Amino acid sequence: MQRIRKRFLSSPVRAIATLIFISTGVGAVTFLPSQVLAAPATGELLPNGQRITPTATAGAVFQPLNPDLPTRPDFIVGQAVATATSPAGNTLLILTSGFNRNADLAGKGIPAESNEYVFVYDISGSNPVKRQVLQVPNTFNGIAWHPNGQAFYVSGGVDDNVHVFKLNNGTWSEDGVPIALGHTNQGLASGPMAAGLAVNASGTQLVVANFENDSVSLIDLTQRLVVAEVDLRPGKVNPAQQGVPGGEYPFWVAIKGDGKAYVSSERDSEVVVLDLSPSAATVTGRIPVGGQPNKMILNQTQTLLYVANGNSDSVAAIDTATDQVLEDISTTAPSDLFANHDDLKGSNPNGLALSLDE
Repeated sequence: MQRIRKRFLSSPVRAIATLIFISTGVGAVTFLPSQVLAAPATGELLPNGQRITPTATAGAVFQPLNPDLPTRPDFIVGQAVATATSPAGNTLLILTSGFNRNADLAGKGIPAESNEYVFVYDISGSNPVKRQVLQVPNTFNGIAWHPNGQAFYVSGGVDDNVHVFKLNNGTWSEDGVPIALGHTNQGLASGPMAAGLAVNASGTQLVVANFENDSVSLIDLTQRLVVAEVDLRPGKVNPAQQGVPGGEYPFWVAIKGDGKAYVSSERDSEVVVLDLSPSAATVTGRIPVGGQPNKMILNQTQTLLYVANGNSDSVAAIDTATDQVLEDISTTAPSDLFANHDDLKGSNPNGLALSLDE
């Protein structure tokens, strides 16, 4: 039998003295030395029992995401999954996507308190200022600006649509009904899922990744209609490649100019290249990258595409002129910071941003 007694000492450092008695079962007792901790444990506690002490950039601030619900003013949302900065660089959008649901005492959902949100921040000054919070019933990561900065788009997730928001007299509001993508998913266990999306340079076309349909939808933004859908699977593009893996679970979209789109395929570890010709959009290439590619970002000149590879703990840098991977950048801590003798993994990159000087 082992007994542990803890005696808390009153001191400025809140030291803890521990005395452990071990019964041997034959009447003898062994006394182990007390251990005195000079200070309490610091840092954020991880599920594995270890702690980390992250350091924020100088001048950084922490702000909880409160959607200002009239009936639940203290509610703080979770699952902030995507951000998008306006073309002028003065407005930041933060999109939530997850489980921001509330129920009454009987366990019944409260629709007015159960939505996802777009937080609109003014970032023109030294500290971000929350200007608005917009609601959407459902979403799944996708959010993108129109090049003119007067509109932005949000994917509707399981609702299989795209929400359009426009700026009127300094206030953002949803513009009309969402654009329906029109999937039925007959025979599939799960329903459709509108994921990442992007707008071309001219602001005339929107490309949406259909996560559960292994395809992308092309939307004419003037007509607000789906004008084409491109299946990303090799066997659908070319019957001779029936059964060849590729293009499944498309998650994110990046568009170079008006003519070329890149779509990350999470399941098949590739980036699918599309020709966005108005007459007939087609798959023109596939770029092998690390495991579970998710979000992507182009540099300002659109000569480089960066791809976050979640399962490979890396970021691929792709030359958009040749569509070749130039470099695979590890996101595991460098050896001078962490020796990592056991080859530990798990940095799992799932978002990207470029500094002003890139």
